[in-house]
Amino acid sequence: MSPQTGIYLALYFAGITAVLALLLTPLCMRAARRCGAIDVPGERSLHKNPVPLLGGVAIVGSLSLVVWFHLAGAALMRAKPEFLQLFTADLQGSVQGWSGNEFRLGVVFIGGALIAALGLIDDLKGLTVRQRIYPQFAIAALVVALGIRPELGFFPAWLTFIIAVVWLVGITNAFNLIDGADGLAAGLAAISAFLLGITMLLAGHAASASLFFAIGGACCGFLVFNWHPAKVFMGSAGSLFLGYTLGATTMVATFMSEGTVWLFPLLIPVLAFAVPLYDTASVILIRAGVRASIFAGDQRHFHHRLMQIGFSHRQCVVFMYLLAMAFGTSAVLISKSNMLQDVILMIQAAILVGVIVLMERVVNRVAAKQPAPLEERLESSIPSPPAAMPPSAAEVRTAALVAEIGQAEAKGRS
Repeated sequence: MSPQTGIYLALYFAGITAVLALLLTPLCMRAARRCGAIDVPGERSLHKNPVPLLGGVAIVGSLSLVVWFHLAGAALMRAKPEFLQLFTADLQGSVQGWSGNEFRLGVVFIGGALIAALGLIDDLKGLTVRQRIYPQFAIAALVVALGIRPELGFFPAWLTFIIAVVWLVGITNAFNLIDGADGLAAGLAAISAFLLGITMLLAGHAASASLFFAIGGACCGFLVFNWHPAKVFMGSAGSLFLGYTLGATTMVATFMSEGTVWLFPLLIPVLAFAVPLYDTASVILIRAGVRASIFAGDQRHFHHRLMQIGFSHRQCVVFMYLLAMAFGTSAVLISKSNMLQDVILMIQAAILVGVIVLMERVVNRVAAKQPAPLEERLESSIPSPPAAMPPSAAEVRTAALVAEIGQAEAKGRS
């Protein structure tokens, strides 16, 4: 397949899922209002008015419809090869790529349906952390056991299995945890998906690229309604599904291309998901540092910390978008660079993480030493009225004498 055809195919998948998500999201908003799936503002909420959930169902629906429809088409074309004559020769490679992965993609999206159902129950009924995490591990173990795992020939099979399960559950929850600001999770997922899709195109894997672009398109269609101030939230159904699907797709795809060094392509997904992973790791370390439960909800997430130091809601989201692009660009470059360039790119990514950590520490330290606001300082500078002085002994005796005289006169008149 020519690179130009691969680009057209990726844009086609992005466009069709974006349109479907754009059409399905208002329907999900109405359904959420009817069944009472509303996010009422709480102590940790950044929104002030009730917002309907279930927007993530539009993402799940649009992506699932497109994937299952095209998988069915690929199976039909493989069963009847003469039907391929209706297409250009360039598209035959893509059709074969989809049809050759029917089972693996089917496993991925069946697992995605289970994860989305778990999130939907959480949105409607509310689940504890343990009620969410245990089923996630079970679904991840089932998916990995059915063959959705990376090719790590230098590790024993049992260790590869554990790494795959932990990776899948970790990315799933990373996107769920970072879904705390309008447009944040959907935007980061779209950026990661598009950059991974570009990486696949550069590596010559148009079928995998089209799947990543489909994920990114669904996020963009939903983002129209989720941008601040949000009209709808994706809820756990959407955030868990997005994290799971991205994590699973990175294990189905291969980031190897001619001339790449065997180790560094494995780091491409890590860089693509750097911002959600940094948020999850940093909040766990902060909670552990103050001896709080790592599962307890609070306002210690990265977006909360940015707003606490002065970022507005939109500035915070855009800043995190830019960080995701910076890390993701390194991921794209790794796919086409040599070992020395890969090392330099990883050092650059590590420096960027160091800059973020240093910025947070310095800004928080400066904020702690800042003088009180002007209004508070003006109020504290106004002298308070002097306290009343206690009466002297002479004044006490005089008042008692006046009282006695008054009592005597009153008796004389009576």
